[in-house]
Amino acid sequence: MVEHPDRTLTAVSEESGEFSFFGLPAAKYQLRVEYRGASQLYQQTDEFSTAIVVGAALDSEHIVFPLDSPAGISGTVIDGDGDPVSGAMVYLFGRTVSRGLSQTEMKGQTNTTLAGNFHFGHLSPGSYYVAAAGRPWYARSRSQIQPVTVEGSANPPPEPPSELDVAFPLTYYPASTTPEGAAPLTLEEGAKAEIQLTLNAVPALHAGWDGIQTQPDQFISANLVQAGPGGMPVPVQSMTTPNGIEGMAPGNYILNAFSIVQNRQSELGSQAVGLAGDSTIHLNEATKTSIRGIVQFDGEIPENLSLWLGDVANGSVSFEPIAKDRSFSIPQIQPGRYSLLMGNTNEFYIQKIAVKGAAFADGVLEVAPGAQIELVITAAKGMTKIDGTVVHGKTPVPGAMVLVIPQDSTRAKYIPRDQSDSDGTFTLNQVPPGRYMLVAIQNGRNLAYAEPAVIAPYLPQGQVIDVPLPKDAKVEIEVQPRR
Repeated sequence: MVEHPDRTLTAVSEESGEFSFFGLPAAKYQLRVEYRGASQLYQQTDEFSTAIVVGAALDSEHIVFPLDSPAGISGTVIDGDGDPVSGAMVYLFGRTVSRGLSQTEMKGQTNTTLAGNFHFGHLSPGSYYVAAAGRPWYARSRSQIQPVTVEGSANPPPEPPSELDVAFPLTYYPASTTPEGAAPLTLEEGAKAEIQLTLNAVPALHAGWDGIQTQPDQFISANLVQAGPGGMPVPVQSMTTPNGIEGMAPGNYILNAFSIVQNRQSELGSQAVGLAGDSTIHLNEATKTSIRGIVQFDGEIPENLSLWLGDVANGSVSFEPIAKDRSFSIPQIQPGRYSLLMGNTNEFYIQKIAVKGAAFADGVLEVAPGAQIELVITAAKGMTKIDGTVVHGKTPVPGAMVLVIPQDSTRAKYIPRDQSDSDGTFTLNQVPPGRYMLVAIQNGRNLAYAEPAVIAPYLPQGQVIDVPLPKDAKVEIEVQPRR
């Protein structure tokens, strides 16, 4: 761990790739290379890297810094007639390991060019899914098409559906409108994938709504999302009218509705809707899935203290502020499985959680649709750090993944982690008091260490430690090979 990451020196490598920094005082230094728009740390694994330790009797002059060769995905989006679709939104999802869990995350999104082209670059090896959505350039929703009036008719007949009232459904490569039918693109280091994705226009739908009494100055707004890979919510293009929502393809959606009065917006709730044709959505059936609670601890409330929520399925993270009276409120949250931590603090940790309205086990909160969850969180000061050295026999080992696995199952998803530096040393920050298993693994890249079945083979050779450690305790941990 470097002490002053804000202090930087730069050097330009020669044609041979050689570089040098002179006159450095003894310290740990983070080494970063920026090349062709990409940035990489020395022996980088996720956000961790191996720092170079400069000092007496330490070799810091024979560094070989291999650069990863990034992968990429390029492609074209066309319509059913083979014409390019410009301005389509293309989504990239990746199956990766994040915080020790296998998760499917949204890795990026981009719009197609006039020629329908898109590109995702600087990708790590792994499995990826691509989806696209948009609207035909000629599409006109029902409210955008002027009705035709028949002269002399007080009640003109309803117009038949227009050929212009069409939409592109969210489509996954190669040709599926559901994430279950998406085909993974498996990329090795440096691989380039070229794909073509076809969006077929279908008649667009109109969904009116009822079930709520509106005032003259009140406006109802809504948006639609679909569940993507890993449950990641993917926004779908649609249009809100005074009487409903239109311009979307048939499919299964989550509708999020809002009431707007004098530019002030309040949430009406969410509901799952399956749209196969024109229909009516009953807004009084919308549910609010919420979390509220209070944090108990001694002393003054720290500035910017928050509650950290991590979605176990897709890796998305949110921070919810804790008020001065120590309460917090999340009036609308997507159903799912969440791990909880204290956020924006180096001092406080969660000691225990009392839960009403949801299941809580192994550090994971199960949030069901429509649940009204109340939490009483007991927080305490006492975060500490662990300094030590990874060795093989008596030889220091750089670049090893270092973990402390909590023996308390309620903290099972919070695993402090570091990577050993060039002299084998490591620092694990923000470790709550308790009993842990200390483990060092030779190569931690893409290791789902937070999954019990994955970490279990490493535990018998780990080292049990009780935190806080005795003052001036020296910790050495024998490295284990990757299994």
